[in-house]
Amino acid sequence: MTDQVPLRAFRIALLVDSVTVSQPVNVLVDWLETQPSIDLCALVIHPPPQSAPKGFGKLLFLARQQGWYTAISRAAFAALVFVEQTFLKRKPFYQSRLDSFDIGDRVLKHVQTQPITENLGSLYDFSAPDLDAIRALDVDLLIRCGSSILKGGILSVAKHGVLSMHHGDNRINRGGPAAFWEVLLRQPYTGFIIQRLTEELDGGQVLYRGSITTKPCYVANLVSLYERSYPYLFHTIRQVMAGTTVVERSTIYFHGLYRTPLLHETVEYVIKTARMLVGEALRKLCGKSWVWGVGYTFGDWHNAVLWRGRVIKNPTGRYLADPFAMEHEGSHYVVLEDYDHAKSKGTISAYKVNKSGAFPLGVVLEENFHLSFPFLFRHGGEIYMVPESSDNRDIRAYRAVDFPRKWELAAVLMSGVQAVDTTIFQSGGRWWMLTTINPTGHGANDAELHVFSSDSPLDGWKPHNANPVIMDASRGRSGGLLFKGGEIYRVAQRHGFQQYGIGSSVYRIAEINEKRYIEEHVQDIDPKFFKGAKGTHHLHHNAGLTVFDYLHDARP
Repeated sequence: MTDQVPLRAFRIALLVDSVTVSQPVNVLVDWLETQPSIDLCALVIHPPPQSAPKGFGKLLFLARQQGWYTAISRAAFAALVFVEQTFLKRKPFYQSRLDSFDIGDRVLKHVQTQPITENLGSLYDFSAPDLDAIRALDVDLLIRCGSSILKGGILSVAKHGVLSMHHGDNRINRGGPAAFWEVLLRQPYTGFIIQRLTEELDGGQVLYRGSITTKPCYVANLVSLYERSYPYLFHTIRQVMAGTTVVERSTIYFHGLYRTPLLHETVEYVIKTARMLVGEALRKLCGKSWVWGVGYTFGDWHNAVLWRGRVIKNPTGRYLADPFAMEHEGSHYVVLEDYDHAKSKGTISAYKVNKSGAFPLGVVLEENFHLSFPFLFRHGGEIYMVPESSDNRDIRAYRAVDFPRKWELAAVLMSGVQAVDTTIFQSGGRWWMLTTINPTGHGANDAELHVFSSDSPLDGWKPHNANPVIMDASRGRSGGLLFKGGEIYRVAQRHGFQQYGIGSSVYRIAEINEKRYIEEHVQDIDPKFFKGAKGTHHLHHNAGLTVFDYLHDARP
């Protein structure tokens, strides 16, 4: 009998500017230290050039190199960042996320390098002795955690190269500062990619791509982007270790290279932000509010004409949203969210609908927490409802005792999870659940679509191997489920800059099994069907009745 040779741990080193790092890098170190199969073996430290000027000397240096306007622009942007950070640090959520951390004692091996710099110190190459010192670490993977752009031999010194996070959608935004230009340009989504670096600056091999909804303030947007993106760095590291990475097909980049904003651009940002804040305050003073409403139309969903739809009038002090249709004993019913402004809480109400109008049946389900999105399905001759109950951190199914007026809790399908807009259906002999989960537990929950499967819709739900199957705020949250000719279509919500539910999109589920989830875009739906409508984010159909919602301006 021979002794088994223990498996060698996967060796990782971090490329850092210094032992003092940002909160996201500190979180990365936390995670790496918990992985028994990973050896965080060293910090490769590449400090800025010793000759790099600081303070007022840096301002003079920039003025000589690039002109006074550029120098003043850098100073103005630095002042903007300082003001925003100072303001946000008053909030507990942002305090630790804007702090710096010393990891020097946590990673004992340090390799000091002196990179060869170009482009005013932003582009780093490494000398042969420095490369030899890094090579001697025998690392499998280097992870770029510093502010420099890397080139040359450092890109191939590790077996699996250099992994790097780019905080921006590299199809439309290359350069920096990360998370700023999306706010200034009022882009609804702020993207990120995880790439294996190549000699093509900002054009590495993309291994993962995701996005979040853009926040209205630059520093808040940056913190949110860091918070939401780093878990997918962990995911990509696991893929590198398993040899399962897939390189995204490259595309032509036709935008310019973004850089630190000039003075007039920083001023434009300040003016836009101030105008937005003042506008929101004036709307509140005038008692105005954007509220949801529900419409319906008879006929097939795939050729519905929404402008012909009829409106279910909002009750006084409430709004209606997230409608689901169900035919029962020859009658059509709509079950929907009924939000009470005074209570700041949603309940589930029902309406009986025919071609003469919609007739309220009142509140049919209320809990001591918010309910919305009452998804309906049939199973075993019964009708079930799965409303959103994310405030209670669970996914629950209710059975209709007397549809649609009376319901009883049938099962808690998952607990300890902040999931929204869950849909359940059968395909290929199994039950499938689509739900959106924000793993951080705070902030917008609109990007990460998770898939689960089971033999029964009431228990035994198992996560998909590829979860989240989507990490994209432009389509990661569902807004209904549709069926046509044996095929299944998912309705996805779209969002605008500072607007939830600017539109929806229909995707055909092309493949769903334990290994893969693939959907194909069919069409977008914009809120042009009713005069004054500003948004829509939901569509459902059952037995000849199509229901939808829309956002409009009204006093609550």
